[in-house]
Amino acid sequence: LMYCQLLEIYSKNTDLSYHEKGDPIQLARLTFDTHSILEGNWSGSYEDGTNPSLWTGSAPILKEYSETGTQVKYGQCWVFASVACSLCRAIGLPARVVTNVVSAQDYDDSLTVDNYFDKDGEFLDFESESLWNFHAWTDVWMARPDLPAGYGGWQAIDATLNTGPSSLEAIK
Repeated sequence: LMYCQLLEIYSKNTDLSYHEKGDPIQLARLTFDTHSILEGNWSGSYEDGTNPSLWTGSAPILKEYSETGTQVKYGQCWVFASVACSLCRAIGLPARVVTNVVSAQDYDDSLTVDNYFDKDGEFLDFESESLWNFHAWTDVWMARPDLPAGYGGWQAIDATLNTGPSSLEAIK
């Protein structure tokens, strides 16, 4: 069943040449495009779908997507990461889900987390960055001939944010 979903997902992306469809970098980018498969929801209201905490694997998500052709409701970071990991493994890319705690969200790329307070020390909730209690993404193992020597190996792909692959060696 997983291979049928993979073929469907990959065949929808007509922008890739045949050569690119054999490139692990391009394939990894396709697998983290899970937003076409899953709809994210952080509201706490899941009446018209499935609470992200109730998913027990990728297969039911991919099966529902294959049967309906529409986004499956709902996912959050660990669900996006797990589906991307399953898709990568199904096409032969070694992959693992990674989780960290107290995950800083740096929206303006300043390499700091900026929060604002009034003169009384009360938190102001405007344009503040945040610390999530955790975040999950997928690491994929691949050669990176497009990067300088030493940057192959584990690559981070974040299906929640649609970013990557980024060499873990470069991120250090």
